[in-house]
Amino acid sequence: MSLWSIEPTTGDLARLALQLGADIPVCLARSPSRMQGVGDLLSPIAALPPIPIVLVNPGVPTPTGAVFKARTAAFSSPMDPPAKGFNAETLARFVLEGGNDLAPPARQLVPVIDDVLAALEAQPGGSAAAMSGSGATCFGLFSSPAQADAAAAAINRAEPSWWAVASRLSRGQ
Repeated sequence: MSLWSIEPTTGDLARLALQLGADIPVCLARSPSRMQGVGDLLSPIAALPPIPIVLVNPGVPTPTGAVFKARTAAFSSPMDPPAKGFNAETLARFVLEGGNDLAPPARQLVPVIDDVLAALEAQPGGSAAAMSGSGATCFGLFSSPAQADAAAAAINRAEPSWWAVASRLSRGQ
């Protein structure tokens, strides 16, 4: 920003971020948040424990606009996060019960998403698998860092053209 001698406000950055991509505003927030709308409605949630997670992307474009256009059902009512915050068990239940309204149209447009979810669900130690945002990246929650590392390695071996990496959820601020 010093290159252009400007000092954008937080609101300016949020508007710019949304134009770049629906998932950018939550990255700027730098804290666990529930995203609604097209990524423009953020609600902070309690800090997350460092739950092991595996992210997998099959390397197939999944245009967000096409996914929203293909969605025919109404959006579900949002679930309230647990008042006392999340642990591994409550987060897995929240993911499974809450679902992702964009998953059905994305899976219809990009059928390999089903294969990604099946690969995650087949890994030992997994507690939940779901698609992230409008796809095609999916994630799986795991019981231990070792199981997440093993799952990512197994998926990378089985599907070398996919990208799979193990990580940990952030505690938040």
